[in-house]
Amino acid sequence: MTGLTSLDHGERIGRLEGIIEQINQRLSDITRRLDSLEINHRRDFRWLIGLQLATWATIVGLRLFGG
Repeated sequence: MTGLTSLDHGERIGRLEGIIEQINQRLSDITRRLDSLEINHRRDFRWLIGLQLATWATIVGLRLFGG
């Protein structure tokens, strides 16, 4: 071996654990942001469907009753 001591291994493991904690935190932040985007897209989709239905109802109403 290259003469690594158990302290060297402990330091390396500690650094790896720190890196893993940072990755977990970043992934949870990304997940939170994606959840927020999903909620916004759902809201936008509902608006779009509502506008399409209102437009369709207007066109049908004009065709039937507008002459």
